[in-house]
Amino acid sequence: MGSDCDLRRFGLALAARGDKSARKRALIAVARKLAVLLQRLWLSPLEYDPLRHAEGRNPSRRRRA
Repeated sequence: MGSDCDLRRFGLALAARGDKSARKRALIAVARKLAVLLQRLWLSPLEYDPLRHAEGRNPSRRRRA
């Protein structure tokens, strides 16, 4: 399995809501969210923090150096 990140937690939370169709919806939702994230990172000078919403982390965005 992959490393822990907000995107993974988002997908697992969606998949846990229901049956087999919930897993399929979660897969599509994560794919779309990843596409939007990649496009946003490509166009902006923001640095990606994979655990931005984790406990004890500062939710503020940092600018790339």
